[in-house]
Amino acid sequence: LQGHRLICTGGTGAMIKDAVPDLSVQRLQRGARGGDQQLGALIATGELDGVVFFTDPTMSHGGDVDLQALTRLAILHDTPIALSASAADM
Repeated sequence: LQGHRLICTGGTGAMIKDAVPDLSVQRLQRGARGGDQQLGALIATGELDGVVFFTDPTMSHGGDVDLQALTRLAILHDTPIALSASAADM
């Protein structure tokens, strides 16, 4: 991920910083506190080159509606979105 500007919701950003302390990460609010909407705004204004969004497909998430909204925005604004590790590797 070096060489990319990473923008994450707060919880994801914290996990990435813990795993890779030297990696530069811009942290937004936590998803439930508006971070998903902040990401949506960045998609809508063309400020993101792509989106990588991982969830555990075996669990039900309260954020499913937020993921649907981000996916819809990414498609609408022709922003690449990866929802699996193999898609993110492309």
